[in-house]
Amino acid sequence: MSDDDEIIESIWYSTEGGRNLGKPGMEGGYIQRDEELGNPQEPEDAEARLTLECVADEPRHFFVTAQLYGGWLFLTVRRETLPEAEAIYNTLRAELERLAALMPYEGEGQRDVAIRAARAAEEAAAVERRYADN
Repeated sequence: MSDDDEIIESIWYSTEGGRNLGKPGMEGGYIQRDEELGNPQEPEDAEARLTLECVADEPRHFFVTAQLYGGWLFLTVRRETLPEAEAIYNTLRAELERLAALMPYEGEGQRDVAIRAARAAEEAAAVERRYADN
């Protein structure tokens, strides 16, 4: 890395600049919150995405979808109330941050990449198991 290279920490930012809020989501509801983890100046390189949808059927219910890009994790959790869904959203937000930090990165040695990839896969599978059948 040269002195001119700047390390930019990943942050959460509104997906599509918030333009998709209120629009139909993947679970048939309407998007209430939608964020990506990464560098907002380079959204094509985002690491993760987290979406909260409200389905207006009777009774109303909510879906939280968590994705760790690259096929590492895709998980949808259903909740009956907004406070329950927001609690899951915040928990999964922290989980995605933790998992993203485990991801192998460019420039690592081959052995380090293999070790980090194996650990990341194990941790992502553990998150999926925790929320299975929810």
